[in-house]
Amino acid sequence: MASRVFTIPFNLRSTAEAANLAFPPADTGIREFLLQDVGKMSSANRQCRYLELFIAVFTEVEEAVKTLPKQMSIADLASAWRDYMEANWDTLYSHLKVESRVHFFALQSKAKDSMERMLQTLDNCVQKPSNPHPVKTVLYFDEAHCLVEGRTDLPPLQVLQELSQGLVNPRWYTRHQHGGAAVKSEILRFAREMLTRLGNRGENSTLDDNAQLAVLSMRLLMDFDTRKEAARLKEAELAEGYMRVAFSGPEHREYVWSGAPSEPIPAEAAALEMDNWTGVDGVASKLSTHLQSGLIDTEHRGELVTRLLLVLAYDRAIRRHYENKSPTPAFLYSSGCPLEIFLTELFGQKGAIAILGSKPDNVKGGATLKTAFANAWVRFTHFGGAGDDSGVSSLFAWIAFARGRAIQCAFERKKNYQYRHSGLT
Repeated sequence: MASRVFTIPFNLRSTAEAANLAFPPADTGIREFLLQDVGKMSSANRQCRYLELFIAVFTEVEEAVKTLPKQMSIADLASAWRDYMEANWDTLYSHLKVESRVHFFALQSKAKDSMERMLQTLDNCVQKPSNPHPVKTVLYFDEAHCLVEGRTDLPPLQVLQELSQGLVNPRWYTRHQHGGAAVKSEILRFAREMLTRLGNRGENSTLDDNAQLAVLSMRLLMDFDTRKEAARLKEAELAEGYMRVAFSGPEHREYVWSGAPSEPIPAEAAALEMDNWTGVDGVASKLSTHLQSGLIDTEHRGELVTRLLLVLAYDRAIRRHYENKSPTPAFLYSSGCPLEIFLTELFGQKGAIAILGSKPDNVKGGATLKTAFANAWVRFTHFGGAGDDSGVSSLFAWIAFARGRAIQCAFERKKNYQYRHSGLT
């Protein structure tokens, strides 16, 4: 591949394994930089470190490419770069200059700029114009398990994906950017087929257990009880064919830590699928059936039921908001709805009136909640977990906003909160 596509490789093999004369040689300096004090860092700070690395690498590669003779094509440049890497493998990354840590958004902007400059330099180093939609560069981390052992935060390549594609999985990004009109218009249908493994079916088609679990977990943040072999096998099936993502696993490798991807398109597809689940065999009934199977972790079932109530209230609010318009427009569940409608669907008319009429205790003569939030909207299509204190950071909030994700706080960090509303306890 490296002889035809410009490739930037990293090998994070451990020092102990490197002693066995393994090939290719490990990038020890890169490994040490990524792992330094990593156990003491929050998820947000680790992502900042990855961005710092990408800024330095893109800048160094750009300068190195400028020293190469001009080539006829991108493939020729890739081959010349491969030869250069073989001759300079042990020194190329040793010159990296990593900046002192600054705010994530500043690093993100600078990383994107440095990546675009590097890609433009690649174009400038060839004589023939390239295909308008080529794969210009492949960047990979080999033997990178050290970056995910015991953690579920974003690894470097996912940070790079979000940097280059705006929080969108390549599966959807490539279809939207480079597909024709028909392909673009069918993205959600395609996502529903990927999620349920049912193509070209009627609206009344029955989903199997795996498809139901995939839809439910996409929106409700459901975990399997990995103490049971049947649950581990079911989790592996969903990771294999129903869009569940295997994040990492313990050293014994008897099971994996997995979850539904927090992505707006699959979450919207799951919401559209759940729209068909009505009557006695509705969402709550299906969830109850799967909880009784013993495969789902029910330790925090109270929180799971709360997430279900919030999602169902949100879905009803979306339908009510748009169905009240004449004519009824086509809508997506990711469109959002006014806060007042959401509260009414969640607490009922009487409860919503009491909440919206409440005033702050610490502001004399303060406005009612209804007045203060008259123009507020609610928008979430699914839930995601917050594993540490980065869950209350600006970065985490921005990512959640972009994805339409509501946050489930880490269970071990629960605190006692008291809410007071007029007429409610």
